Amino acid sequence: MQSLFETHGKTALAILEELLERYAVDGVEEISDARVFKLLPSTKHLNTLEVAKFFGGAMRLRNTIEELQIIIYT
Repeated sequence: MQSLFETHGKTALAILEELLERYAVDGVEEISDARVFKLLPSTKHLNTLEVAKFFGGAMRLRNTIEELQIIIYT
């Protein structure tokens, strides 16, 4: 199985890095809330569906966030 960070393009990786930085400040609940994308520098001008396109759709974005949370806790 590929690593979470090997399955996405450059923009998605930048978003994931910003989410990790946000987690360091606000905790995991913050990154699981879709409104967090309005707080990130690279996505503040996008809606959630536009962000999801970088991850291959809304379901894959949701799965990626869940996987990121699992990685954080293990």
